[in-house]
Amino acid sequence: MLTTMTSEEILEAAEGYSCLRGAAHPYGYFMFNSGLAKCIENGYLDESLYGQCDVVEGICANMSHKENLRAISLASRLGVPVTGGSDGHVIFDMGSAVTCTTSPEPGEFLEELRKGRARVIGREQYLHSKIITAGAICARFMPWFYPSVKIHYERTIVRLNQELAKRR
Repeated sequence: MLTTMTSEEILEAAEGYSCLRGAAHPYGYFMFNSGLAKCIENGYLDESLYGQCDVVEGICANMSHKENLRAISLASRLGVPVTGGSDGHVIFDMGSAVTCTTSPEPGEFLEELRKGRARVIGREQYLHSKIITAGAICARFMPWFYPSVKIHYERTIVRLNQELAKRR
């Protein structure tokens, strides 16, 4: 399901729940203005949103090593724990990066993570693995291709207009 909620609205909606709010792959994907840190650095989002993040995804298997190092550095600057995730869309991808604690229960897991007692295990995928994954999911996600591109386009246009207005 796609959402048209803004980052601010999503973070606000999570308030009051027993959850951790995290910046997943904070430097986004190369051709999209996505990822919390990327959007803040480009002036599209307010820096105060960092204060609403409890964790930062430091190892995302589908991000480059360079971007993951930037994410780990961001978590350090913000003083929040690092998580890891495979960003997997097919079985082949699953488990390439994980966040672990010794806690058997979800609530305890979140508490251990909040206290910085989690371990992140994993690595980035190689380019050929990413190409195989993209090919495998392409047909399956075709029904959502247009809505996904549309939402990225609409958000990019808003951000570009904001940038142009600032420069005038």
